[in-house]
Amino acid sequence: MKMPQDSHQEWKNYRILFDSIRDPVLIYKVSDNGQFDGFVLANKAFCGRYGLDQTDVPTVDFSTISAESSETEVNEHIQSIFQNKQPLFETLHRDHTGHVFPVEVHSNYTCFENHRPTRWPHLA
Repeated sequence: MKMPQDSHQEWKNYRILFDSIRDPVLIYKVSDNGQFDGFVLANKAFCGRYGLDQTDVPTVDFSTISAESSETEVNEHIQSIFQNKQPLFETLHRDHTGHVFPVEVHSNYTCFENHRPTRWPHLA
């Protein structure tokens, strides 16, 4: 199925805006039961910082970037975001070389393509 021209142009405009954000941004899915369900998209700043190609992001396992948090802890953060208790937290991440660095995660959620809320973490 071919995307209508207007939608294609909107996506191109969105992608230009998304990739021009100077802070690393990573979008991930949340399953119907509120659990981490995989990465969807990252901007160029994220890919540059973590040494990933944008096409690789959906195949990246959580443990690839997290040096400290387990997937269980991430799911706890997701639940706290649902309850609006803790939309900001600090953790340690690692890049493709294994270098560990601190990040401050600001997370919001929104519906994306008519799915359950998706997290748009801002990693500082």
